[in-house]
Amino acid sequence: MHDGIRSTGGAIGYGNSTGQPMRRWRKRPGYVAVAAGLVAWATALAGILVVHRVVGQAALQDMRAYLGHTAAATAALIDPDSFARITRPEQDETEEYRAAAKPLRVLLETNPEIRFAYTGITTGTRMHFVLDGSPADVRPTGSLPDHARPMDEDNASPGEIEVNATRRVTVEREPTASAWGMGIRAQAPVFARSGAMVGYAGITMSAARYYNGLRRTQTAAAAGAVAAAALSFAFGMVVWRIERARRRAELVQARLEGQLTRERDRVRRYAQALDRADEEVRRRVAADLHDGISQTIAGQNMLLETARLKVSDPETLVLLDQALSASRESLAAIRTMIQNLSPPELAGATIEEILSWLAELFSSRYGFRVTWRVDGAGDLAVDQRLLMYRIVRELLFNACRHSHADSASVALTLGSDTAQIVVADEGIGFKPSAGKYAGPGGFGLLQIDERVRAAAGTFFIDSEPGGGCRVHVTIPASTPVALPAPSAWKSI
Repeated sequence: MHDGIRSTGGAIGYGNSTGQPMRRWRKRPGYVAVAAGLVAWATALAGILVVHRVVGQAALQDMRAYLGHTAAATAALIDPDSFARITRPEQDETEEYRAAAKPLRVLLETNPEIRFAYTGITTGTRMHFVLDGSPADVRPTGSLPDHARPMDEDNASPGEIEVNATRRVTVEREPTASAWGMGIRAQAPVFARSGAMVGYAGITMSAARYYNGLRRTQTAAAAGAVAAAALSFAFGMVVWRIERARRRAELVQARLEGQLTRERDRVRRYAQALDRADEEVRRRVAADLHDGISQTIAGQNMLLETARLKVSDPETLVLLDQALSASRESLAAIRTMIQNLSPPELAGATIEEILSWLAELFSSRYGFRVTWRVDGAGDLAVDQRLLMYRIVRELLFNACRHSHADSASVALTLGSDTAQIVVADEGIGFKPSAGKYAGPGGFGLLQIDERVRAAAGTFFIDSEPGGGCRVHVTIPASTPVALPAPSAWKSI
């Protein structure tokens, strides 16, 4: 992108500078602080709840995975042949029974978290116990004794029905209540050597450690919520102080903006008055030159021409010719000066007529081709048209003198509230960032900048060495009026 400089005479934007009323809560630092504190606390609570949920789920999944592996390992240790021979209640606690139930007893003795270990078979919705690892002298605590005898019957649990149907290890999703307290059950199939399923091994694991860990997590979450509340309160206090400082800064900013706006308006009115006075002086000087020196020189030309007709001496004729030529050159110079000071073509001219006159001026006087176009629907007041004329003339002079190009373009866009003009050439360009107006025509650019600032407009130079130059100028426009469709490019 080309390097560029930008200058603006518009109002400084901050906060509510657009004039729209601020929301009431933004004007009260206390409301903002409370809202910020509540948002911070809610965010922290959401995070704590998510962590609590994730930790609880992870602990439950770990317990289920351990229980499933334990059930599968226990089922693999059951001798299917001995299992198949236990079919009558009186076989309870026989040597054959004890040998077949040994893996279950070992599991209960070595793992105190396993509260019940058994084997069984399921028919429909009913199940029959086969082996029970619990000691036979343990007496009932519920509807059934803690030690079940072979062929004792009970309702089949969902897990027992599922393992019988799927022949895969099943584990309850969550702990449930049982005669041994809150526990979680798992069942694993017992296979014969032929691969047929002869029954299943079921174990119930106490969920006490899981619930203890869950309670510790809940305690930590509650402590975190309290800490989050304290931090949110501190955060709210910080926000309150920041909002108070921001509100004070906005009030100071508003006062400064008001003062700056009033000062800018005063400067703008002063600049406009200077422009009008300058234009009036230019018209008076042009009129004085036209009515005074111009008329005198014109009369002198007439006298010299009359004298030349009455003189026959060759040497005197040469002197008269030289004097007449010098007088004519002086008259042409005076007329050029009058034209530059206050072109009569500007009086009542439209912006299109002004651009056309400038294009013809540069083409006829300097051999510099200028193309131009006007787009949009809008109009410029007399002062604005005069300002645009001076800006475009100065920029075209710069392009003609310094760009080493033989042409330039002028594009004027009339909007509903602004008028933008772009003067571009494809010449040698320059680097404006090296110094604000370090390029050729720096003094003229400085004058343009000051005029644009006084008109509350913007001024932007887009150029780089070897990349040509584009100058963008925007000024506020007057009330829009209906204009013809965008014109095509015109040139002289």
